[in-house]
Amino acid sequence: MFDCVTTHPQERDTVPRSFLWSKIALAATLLLCLGCAGPPLISRPVQTEPSWFVRLDSYQDTSPSSDHLYDHPATWTMEELSAILSRLLLEEQKGILDTAKPPRPVFSQEEINRLVPAIQNAFRTARPHEWLSFHLTEPSGKAITSGGLFIKNGRLHIILANHQEPGSAEDPDVKMVSANPLRSMRGTRGSLQFESARFSMGTEPNWSGGHAASASELTLDHQAFLAFLRLPIASPPQPIASIPKAPQSENTSLPSTVASKKEPVQKDPLLSLQDEIDRLKRKIEEQEKDIAKLKQSAGQPPKSKPTKPRPHP
Repeated sequence: MFDCVTTHPQERDTVPRSFLWSKIALAATLLLCLGCAGPPLISRPVQTEPSWFVRLDSYQDTSPSSDHLYDHPATWTMEELSAILSRLLLEEQKGILDTAKPPRPVFSQEEINRLVPAIQNAFRTARPHEWLSFHLTEPSGKAITSGGLFIKNGRLHIILANHQEPGSAEDPDVKMVSANPLRSMRGTRGSLQFESARFSMGTEPNWSGGHAASASELTLDHQAFLAFLRLPIASPPQPIASIPKAPQSENTSLPSTVASKKEPVQKDPLLSLQDEIDRLKRKIEEQEKDIAKLKQSAGQPPKSKPTKPRPHP
């Protein structure tokens, strides 16, 4: 049964152990790299500029599973997208001894103005198996921000893979992020949050970029948020229309500014303020009297005002 094993011990010893270990290490490295590379992507550009781009990505598999089918295409207004992007915050992680820092905006207003038209167009033309990817390079050219967006089961998912991450266009890591913007070079070192927390469905790590570091994925109830934005703003109460005055007899000496009993009297704001001041003064005087009574009952007669001497008869 075991006759096929013909290698003798002395023959096995002729193979250096260092050579075997190097082969094993090489094989492990290749497997790890294959796992890090992630599935190959197909990209459709939406808008490409020298320092940024927005595009549509999908896997090369021609028959995507239901896990990779999204609620696309989708229609947005520029105002809706601006309202969402401007409320995205990065809450940085802190150690036990570190002081908590306030969350910082993910995008500047200039970046929002740049991205919104392209994202609007990308959602409008996206297919059910495609998600949106974005990649921004800082004006200095030495830092990048990247991530993606998609709608699934009526919820907007926003992925932040890199946020102002140092790196130039010549770096191999940056080139890999350009190939897949969901790839995180060193992690976001924090979690993606939404300014109006009641519309956030939670944040979780996203490993779809195929790297040891994870991106941060926020799930947003965008429909509830947009419905909230559409609520009408409460307008100030309008003044009640005046009722025509009843004709007065010739003998009536009342001034013309006095309204009839059926007409609601509109007080002047200054008069109302003066009434409130007078009321407060009266309240203070009453409190002073109460304090004087308490002092008298405690054996401390109140200070009496000096009286003028009466003239002798």
